[in-house]
Amino acid sequence: MKFLAILSAVLILHVSTPLAESGADYYPLREGYSWVYSRTTGAGKGVAPEVITRTVDAYSIGQGNGEARVRLDDGAGGVSYIWLNRETRGGTYLTAMSGGPNREQASVNLTPPVALMPRDVTGRGTIWETKIDIAPGVSVTSRSTVEATGETVRVAAGVFRNCLKVRGVTIDESGRELDVTYSWYARGVGEVLTEQTEPAGRRFRSELTGYTVKQQ
Repeated sequence: MKFLAILSAVLILHVSTPLAESGADYYPLREGYSWVYSRTTGAGKGVAPEVITRTVDAYSIGQGNGEARVRLDDGAGGVSYIWLNRETRGGTYLTAMSGGPNREQASVNLTPPVALMPRDVTGRGTIWETKIDIAPGVSVTSRSTVEATGETVRVAAGVFRNCLKVRGVTIDESGRELDVTYSWYARGVGEVLTEQTEPAGRRFRSELTGYTVKQQ
């Protein structure tokens, strides 16, 4: 299930504060933007955290939509790439993954694309999901639900207020939850904290330690 582990790592809300008009405000994408995360696992004490850097190293616009190529560096020499599609109105979708920068040679092409952030975030209870075929005749559903808005998150990169809290699950065809992940997104910055709580053997915490994003 390496595919599910990669998807969870890549993956993809208190109504008292105003929400952005578009989900894109919580998932900024422009060439040169970068985010650095410290990722710790449940492997035990004494295990050094991984340093993961995400960099938008290419961004193009065609027929009104944008496509971003994001380079993932694991801090140990490992490099991979993902491609994200940005709708004109703000929806963000994962479309492909690969070990190299050539889109035409991507090792995984996702049809339909996996929704990471919807076009509109209307408040607590907002749900978006995608059915994913992982093998012939076998599929899972990636489902995200806004649990709270207006949350304050403190991580190494700073204090972020009015964050969206999103619960993400991968569900098999029997309805069983294969994993559970909570992510917090700051407006104008993006993902600032992610914690996978289930299954117990794959728990991790990824927090933002630095970023380069031009504030709009």
